[in-house]
Amino acid sequence: MTPLILYRQQAAKEQDAADTAVLANVRDRSRRAAEAWTKLASQTERADELRATRNLAVDAGGNLREPSENPDRGQAASPLEVVGSTQPMVEYKVGRDDG
Repeated sequence: MTPLILYRQQAAKEQDAADTAVLANVRDRSRRAAEAWTKLASQTERADELRATRNLAVDAGGNLREPSENPDRGQAASPLEVVGSTQPMVEYKVGRDDG
């Protein structure tokens, strides 16, 4: 069972409980729970849509590429390239220098 299906089932279950509740506090609690489950379902659905769109990546030439193809793989910049300096890192001491 996918999370989306679970969230929708729980929302329906809580909405049914709210519809049949006699006490106002029970009805309100079930309605709030149904709203929360519905919100989780819509967020999950939105994330699935975004994931599907992201997986349809297009390269610079306009061609679809497989999601497993990472054009940057193995070409990560070294820390010196990122900083733009060839100077070594300097270690600073923190605290009092009594000496």
